[in-house]
Amino acid sequence: MKIKRLNYVEEVRKSVYARMIAERKQIVEKFRSEGKGEARKIEGDRERELKRITSEAYRKAQEIKGKADAEPTRIYAQAYSRDPDFYSFVTTLEIYKKTMGKDTSLILSTDSEFFKFFKEYKEKQPATTSEIEVLEEKTQRAVETAEQALQEALGAKAAVEDSAHISPEPQQ
Repeated sequence: MKIKRLNYVEEVRKSVYARMIAERKQIVEKFRSEGKGEARKIEGDRERELKRITSEAYRKAQEIKGKADAEPTRIYAQAYSRDPDFYSFVTTLEIYKKTMGKDTSLILSTDSEFFKFFKEYKEKQPATTSEIEVLEEKTQRAVETAEQALQEALGAKAAVEDSAHISPEPQQ
């Protein structure tokens, strides 16, 4: 015997349909909650990776910046250690250059501190112009390398931050 169709009373049919709908809603809610849980897990992994990359980029940038700051200091120390009087003279000239403008006029006696280097400076073994130029060139390259590394690190950080703004959840 084969049953083709069962006809229920209208009241029973509505009850059966309501139960079927409720079961489907439970299944849908289960899938939604599992999806939300997975989305939270992915979001947490992304945040953790973002912090790791950002901190690594910052550490690397600071390390490079420290090396770059140390290199000019080492080069200057090497150049000026040959003649400390020359270093003092150059430093004084730099201070004068910073403090005096184009229109600054000074009237000084020959006994003033300003002229002390011109009166007292004795040539010992001054660095040659070519040696100073080489040291300045090395210093400039070290600074440029540090700036480039810092820009790369900032670019990597920006790229990571841009990727963090992408939402894993679909818009509704």
